[in-house]
Amino acid sequence: MKKIILIHVIPLIPRLRDAYLINDFIAAGYKILYFDISKIFTSNKSFDDELNETYVRKFNSYDKFTDSIKKCNKSNTVFILPFDKSKKYSKIFVFLKSNDYYLVRINIYPMGVWNVNIIKNLSWLLFSYSFLNMIFKNFFKLVLQLFDRSNRTEIFDNYFSCSLPCTNFINNPDFEKFIKIKNEKDKIINRGYLLFLDSYFPLHPECFNQTKKSNIHAINYYKRMRDFFDYLENRFEKPVIIAAHPSSSYTRGEFGDRQIIKNKTLSLVKDADIILQHGTLSHIFALLFDKPLVFIITNQMRYYEEMFADYKIRNLAAVLGKKAYNIDKTNYDKIEFTKVEKKIREKYIYSQLTTKETENITNKEIILTEFERIFRGLQTN
Repeated sequence: MKKIILIHVIPLIPRLRDAYLINDFIAAGYKILYFDISKIFTSNKSFDDELNETYVRKFNSYDKFTDSIKKCNKSNTVFILPFDKSKKYSKIFVFLKSNDYYLVRINIYPMGVWNVNIIKNLSWLLFSYSFLNMIFKNFFKLVLQLFDRSNRTEIFDNYFSCSLPCTNFINNPDFEKFIKIKNEKDKIINRGYLLFLDSYFPLHPECFNQTKKSNIHAINYYKRMRDFFDYLENRFEKPVIIAAHPSSSYTRGEFGDRQIIKNKTLSLVKDADIILQHGTLSHIFALLFDKPLVFIITNQMRYYEEMFADYKIRNLAAVLGKKAYNIDKTNYDKIEFTKVEKKIREKYIYSQLTTKETENITNKEIILTEFERIFRGLQTN
């Protein structure tokens, strides 16, 4: 039986199950295993939306993880990895490549969104605590990467992505969700509203640099957000609705008495008047539906790296020709509630979310067809 093993550093959640077409692979007759190695490489944090499927295997030690892989038959097994080569995961690549396993990457994220243009943005990067801290902690790793000439298409046998370099073009999964729902007439809320795309700052389980001060940062953050939302509701005479992050758990009135809706982000974006966000990838929906989009940051974000780093949110805004407003410092009356310019929007869509060749083809068609070819080749060899 053809076997696919998906190795991931976070537990299985609905977003990953759908993006990696797990149910489609199963329906097509493949045996799927999801190797959860989060406790080996990241943390023991739990996800509110974690799935407990029979095909999930959890590992607490690297040796047990590799022992399970050694039992796999190379002629009928393909490994899907969610990350490119890096120092943190290098031993996984070394082990798999040294044993001649077939490696595939299905990249479900826009490429280049979080890559900061240091020269262009030097003026504010020098005042970003989180950026300077990242440089200090990762200086030698960054230097080594400058001299690392390895290409992702050389590391993987197949690399699926919506941007080059890759071996196979696909669509961003959120683009395909948009295609399915864009013409729907039903509305969740039958009135005008502003929508905040929640990132679950700073308690998101994928935020690995939380400290003892994170709870204090959270208290200050939510107070500032409530004040900002009060201003917006008075200015626009419309409510602010919270599109809660799927992994969030809100029980203490963090956003006041505002309506919090979970797992309906795409539908909520479709009918919203204005979109507010930090750095969530749900900006894709705002872009596709051509909504006014506002990026906001707070003072607390300068202490965080990864998804919440203030410089990364500023950079994402800059990629889209926008400005990120620090609502702890900005005069709210000077915030511009505008759409992304047409040329920038179209360039982003066709360089990060889809291509002219794939926009009318589903990822299911592209990927399952290619996997049939991959397994035929394995069995021939």
